[in-house]
Amino acid sequence: MSGTEIVTNVVGPTIEEMKQAVEVLADSTIAPIQAAALELQENAQSAVDQVKDAVTSAVDAIVQGGSADQMRGYANEAMGKVKVAVALAAQSPELVVAGIAQQTIGEMQKFVGEAKLAADPDELKIVPEARRS
Repeated sequence: MSGTEIVTNVVGPTIEEMKQAVEVLADSTIAPIQAAALELQENAQSAVDQVKDAVTSAVDAIVQGGSADQMRGYANEAMGKVKVAVALAAQSPELVVAGIAQQTIGEMQKFVGEAKLAADPDELKIVPEARRS
């Protein structure tokens, strides 16, 4: 046997054994890391779902509240007044009617908001002036 053959026969199996040992070690290390990563991902998704639910509930409460109705009413009333002013300047009777209609819608929204606030006095008061009537 030549020197090369001896080295290949002696060292070769040792290198193969080392490769196998490294693969076994890598497999045994990766599994717990993957499990921990999966658990973190599930916890993060759960936290995101909880935040989504909380935000949805908060938005629903605001949208359904009387203060939000009042704010929409003030906005519609203001936009209606602007439409009327522009319509008078442009001499457009159709736009005057649309502006007056939008003002009326705004007044009704404010009324609905005031009624909701009267029914639930603990609601957050976004527009306190409306309650001083």
